[in-house]
Amino acid sequence: MKEAPQRYAPPSAEVADVGAADALLAARPRSVVWACALMLASMLIGLVSLLPVVDPPMPGEPAAMTALIWGITLVFTTAELWLLGCVWRRRNWARWVIVSLALLGIVVSLPIIGEDWARSPLLAGLGIAGVAISAAAAALLLAGASARWFKGTVSVR
Repeated sequence: MKEAPQRYAPPSAEVADVGAADALLAARPRSVVWACALMLASMLIGLVSLLPVVDPPMPGEPAAMTALIWGITLVFTTAELWLLGCVWRRRNWARWVIVSLALLGIVVSLPIIGEDWARSPLLAGLGIAGVAISAAAAALLLAGASARWFKGTVSVR
C-alpha cells in the first residue's frame, strides 16, 4: 500500500539572534536589584516606626488622627510600590521620581530626628536607618551600571 502524503509540518518561527549588547540590556544590573530591595527595606522600617510600641500616641491625641496617619501611609506605600515596579520594568522617569522622593525624605526627616529622639530613641534610630537606606538606594539608582541600563547604553567588554 501506498502511504498517504504527510500533511503535518511542525510549527516554525524565525528567531532573532540576540546580540551581546541586547543581552546585557535585558539583564537587570545588580545595583538596580539592590536599590529596589533597599527601598522595600526602607518602607518596612517606616511602617514599623508607626507601630504604637515604637511611637506611642501623644497624650490627648484622638484615635482619628492615628487612623488618618495610617491611611496616608497606606496611600504613599502603595504609590511607592507601584513606582518601584516601574523602576523594575526600566522606566527611567520612575527612577528619577524615586530618587527625588528619597532626597525629599532626607530633607524632611533630618530636622525632626532630635524631636523623635526625645519621644523615643528607637523611633529616632529607625528614622536614621530609613534615611540612610533611602540615600543608599538613590545612590545605587544613579550609579554607573544603573544609569547605563536606564539609558539603554551598555558597553560590551
